[in-house]
Amino acid sequence: MGEIGPDGSSLEDRLVGVLIQEALKGRQRLAAVAVIFDRLEGRAHQQIEVADVTKELRQKSDDELRFHLANDRWPEEGELPASNSGQIDTVEEWLWAQTVRSLLRRLSGIGR
Repeated sequence: MGEIGPDGSSLEDRLVGVLIQEALKGRQRLAAVAVIFDRLEGRAHQQIEVADVTKELRQKSDDELRFHLANDRWPEEGELPASNSGQIDTVEEWLWAQTVRSLLRRLSGIGR
């Protein structure tokens, strides 16, 4: 982009000029101003696609989540103890369930 035009300005200079004119008088003023300020602050425009990483987790039972934490893998069929129908028997289980639910709510808010 270091090419010099017949008027002595570089391509970068001409592009900056166009961007400034757009910010001052163009139809997309706000977008042009945002680009200028982003660049002045050293931020380049990036588009990031965020997948819903919590979808699979929200579908897992508490027993499956506990198994994964203990074994660093998801349980295969028949590896989990018989379910107690989701009943929470101890304070520790209740705290665990609340912690996991809170974490999933926070993670599901990412990218929205």
